[in-house]
Amino acid sequence: MTNIKIIFKRVLKRPYSILVMIAMCAISFYMFSGELTENVQSLYYVHRIHNMFGIDEEQVGFVQLLKSSNSLETAIEVKNKMNDIHGIKGAGFRSGCTIFSQKSNSEIPIFSFDTSIIESVNVDVDEKTLEEMRQETEYEPILLGPDFKGKYELGEVIEYEYASYKVYGFLKEDSAIYHDFDLFGGWTNLDLYNLDSAGVVVMDDLTQRESVNSSYIQFITEKNEFDNVAKELIKYSLDNGIELRVVNRAEEIKNELKEKNILNSDDFYLLVLVGVVTIITITTMSVTYIMLDKRDYGILMINGLKSKSIHLQIILQNLLIVMLGAIIGWMINQKLYYGTLIISQTDINININFLYLIHYKTAMIFIPIIMCLTSVVIVALSSIIPVYITSKLRLADLVQTENE
Repeated sequence: MTNIKIIFKRVLKRPYSILVMIAMCAISFYMFSGELTENVQSLYYVHRIHNMFGIDEEQVGFVQLLKSSNSLETAIEVKNKMNDIHGIKGAGFRSGCTIFSQKSNSEIPIFSFDTSIIESVNVDVDEKTLEEMRQETEYEPILLGPDFKGKYELGEVIEYEYASYKVYGFLKEDSAIYHDFDLFGGWTNLDLYNLDSAGVVVMDDLTQRESVNSSYIQFITEKNEFDNVAKELIKYSLDNGIELRVVNRAEEIKNELKEKNILNSDDFYLLVLVGVVTIITITTMSVTYIMLDKRDYGILMINGLKSKSIHLQIILQNLLIVMLGAIIGWMINQKLYYGTLIISQTDINININFLYLIHYKTAMIFIPIIMCLTSVVIVALSSIIPVYITSKLRLADLVQTENE
């Protein structure tokens, strides 16, 4: 408590210089938090995409048919060829539609898969249920998201204008499936495929469905076989005049991580420079204050103050300046980026729960933690020289006056 009182008196002794230092730290942390906000959100989204895969994404890819080759007939031809290529475990299609359920009075997004590719998505379905779904001939077999538990029973049939769906089970909470098109940089990066309020249909052949997406043929390879499979597909396309591209899901994720890495940001080196200037300025300020307050330190030591207490005072004073700057910088970023300090789903106008969680956790958890850790590093680095200087000063040095 004594150290706190001494620091408080010193701050009141030179308020303007302290305020300038706090303002400088606030500007530095505002710039830092602004860059971090975009970066952390992107990393969180990439992590989410990674968890949408049921197996190693190195084994998962798709073939996209381009321009004149984009037809169901060509897609079926390519898929049949893929089934004959060594290293491919399965190839198939996906489709999606939305039905309206009178019972739950809500729309249900439904995603349909060929059985051959269901392994690649993070959908928890046991082999027995999967086999029963494959053998269903009267209805379209569906697994509903956890939001429908209690609203529907196992074996219940959901009637719709164009199809009837029989409930074979319920998905675990937070189940999700990745995009059938590009994971990043496509027409949207929204987490549209969270399955809590959706359904999944698994069938042996989707090519009879009008809603089948014939532009993208999903496939799964054996481990370490993707490159060989890709070469075979490119050779096949050239030999048969088919325009297509082959995409590896793991490569998409790696490229996104590389692009969003803060080390690759145009502003990264500017942030480093600002951080170094901040550390140097705080260090210089601390050393200057030590020189100005030498006599005060000496008197305190005569009255029993230990050198460790002097070191602690220097560290706590720097911590006060840096932490206040960090808090102010974070608050400015929050206000400018979100329009509010404590964000809510209404404030940022995002109706998709997962996307709201990305923003909320980034702004209220990840950024504050990172900024606290950064503050500790800045305080530690800016206190090394001042602490070293005071450790070398003798009591006689501290109490002497300029005239002496």
